[in-house]
Amino acid sequence: PSPGIETPPPGPGEVTPSPSPIVGTPSPGPGESTPPSPVASTPSPSPEEESSSPSPGVESEAPSPGEPTETPTEPSGPPSPARLQFTLTWNTNDNLDLRVTDPNGEVIKYDNPTSASGGQLLNNAKEDSCGEDLGDNAVENVIYDGSVPGLYSAVAHVHGICTTEIQQLSVTLEAFVDGVLLAQVSVSFTSSSLVEHEDLVPVQIAL
Repeated sequence: PSPGIETPPPGPGEVTPSPSPIVGTPSPGPGESTPPSPVASTPSPSPEEESSSPSPGVESEAPSPGEPTETPTEPSGPPSPARLQFTLTWNTNDNLDLRVTDPNGEVIKYDNPTSASGGQLLNNAKEDSCGEDLGDNAVENVIYDGSVPGLYSAVAHVHGICTTEIQQLSVTLEAFVDGVLLAQVSVSFTSSSLVEHEDLVPVQIAL
């Protein structure tokens, strides 16, 4: 009540009103600690949400305009054609020439050592006809890169007879594809039966 104003006593049958209670947090008594205020908790994300959510501060890199995207590399085209090799060997001083005709009809020999079909004579064993005696180590090779498919024919051509005494002549012609022996023809006879400009041991290989 204001000072100087007296509150009239309640009349008969009236109830004296009680003061309104003050709503608040009671002060802690001696030795009691103040309870912490309740804090609303955030639910933890599920494993699926964690995996799909980007990490904070990390951005996925997008390709720049015009920058090519990386794609798996695939083999292009068919495998390269097989490499073809003809090898001629003989064991006398006679002058033999390895001659190979390609599918286009071009012949590789001592005076035409390369061809348009990718062929090459690697060595001419008897450069000077009957000059150097090679004994039993005479070898000639013709190779092709295999870029022209078709039939290849090889022979040992008797270019010159250099043996003056009768000997046993052995001639072998072999054909290899990718390093694998596919054909081999051998003959053996006395050198006295050798005929100049004769073709021996014919071999054919188709690519």
